[in-house]
Amino acid sequence: MRLKQWVALSLLAIATSHVAAEAIVKQSGPARTPTAAPPGTTKIYSTLNTDATNVYDYGWGPAILGPLWHMQGVPGSRGPQQHFAVPFKAKSNISVTQVIVPLSQDSVKDASTLLISINADAKGLPGEAIYTWQDMPIQNTLNADNTARQCCTYVAPSAAAGEVPLVEGKKYWIVVATTPKSRITAMWYFNSRGLTGTDAYLDGGGVWQSQSEVLLPAVGVYGVPTE
Repeated sequence: MRLKQWVALSLLAIATSHVAAEAIVKQSGPARTPTAAPPGTTKIYSTLNTDATNVYDYGWGPAILGPLWHMQGVPGSRGPQQHFAVPFKAKSNISVTQVIVPLSQDSVKDASTLLISINADAKGLPGEAIYTWQDMPIQNTLNADNTARQCCTYVAPSAAAGEVPLVEGKKYWIVVATTPKSRITAMWYFNSRGLTGTDAYLDGGGVWQSQSEVLLPAVGVYGVPTE
């Protein structure tokens, strides 16, 4: 059963919907063109759609909330932080070189407080971070005529070959989180393929919790094989 609690949040107009403590953000807007993986890489894991007009589901997704976020125009208001994570398994020994995460945020000035990391698995939950990206530029998805579509953004952090080695058969997590003093309110778009599975969230309690059979966020993980 999905219990809903509605909270208005600044530019994102966030609707906080709970599956356990899962906050869901809803928006409306047009479709978008794809964010392409770099040539010469191997897909490690992806929930992105290959349909160029429907790569991810612009319109809704989990809310990523910094510990100090507050509702615009409501002094003193503050809600619990929220971080999200999606698991994947390495099918071979491979080094991550690119991650694509479709997301949007309501404050450019707080962009440096957003974190994306690859974490080890700790008994079915995100464990220690293996590699963390910060200060990532927010990129606009392009229209067919290569003009920027302001509604639809993503981050595509990269790493040099060998910096983020993964071991065949091991489980890892893509984590979207914030720094301890972040005020950011962001949205991690859902996948548009209807793919469901297990994810994990961390809220005001500060403890990761998993949930199963839920719609997964959109993400792509790419890399190059290692010996």
